[in-house]
Amino acid sequence: MSTLNSSGVRAALTWSLAGLVLLALAACGGSSTPASSTTATSTPAASPGTALPQAATTDHPATPLPAPTVAGTIAFVKTVNLSADAVPQTDIYVVKTDGSGLKRLTDANGMEEHPAWSPDGRKITYSQTLGDYGQAAAIWVVNADGSRPVRLTPPAVHGVWPNWSPDGTRIAFSRVMPSGSQYVYIMNPDGSGLTAVPGVTKANDAVWRPQ
Repeated sequence: MSTLNSSGVRAALTWSLAGLVLLALAACGGSSTPASSTTATSTPAASPGTALPQAATTDHPATPLPAPTVAGTIAFVKTVNLSADAVPQTDIYVVKTDGSGLKRLTDANGMEEHPAWSPDGRKITYSQTLGDYGQAAAIWVVNADGSRPVRLTPPAVHGVWPNWSPDGTRIAFSRVMPSGSQYVYIMNPDGSGLTAVPGVTKANDAVWRPQ
């Protein structure tokens, strides 16, 4: 029986290891490319002359106050004088919607308030209180230019909150009785034809229905 020398043993081991390596490569599909050699795909750069999308920008310019959308004239009440010892003084003014034409229409030592335009825009009716509220109030009418103020209700009739009918032929208002009760009354624009609306008590702010 022959005996293998040391050189033969080393050769046999070398061939055995080589066979194992070949088997391992075959099991992995035969690829010997290391994972670290894989190159990531990058997004190609835009060609020259191609416009890239820009981020949207939003500007917030200072917005001016809007101009009046409806031309016309407004009647309003302005407090002229406040006094702890007497009835405050308020008067009726008019002004155009663009701020021009400011004009004072009334001037009395009491409260002139609740202005209401006539349908044709030629007159303004309002209430005037010179003493205790409601107990010394009267309904007045004045031209839109402030001329010819006329008292419509007699001294015994205390009225507030006047309002024109849509056709301009009547004025409704709240009549305040000495007891404090309030009723709706109607009269002609000259103060004649004073009539109570039946069955209405504790009433105020009477407004006509539009036609």
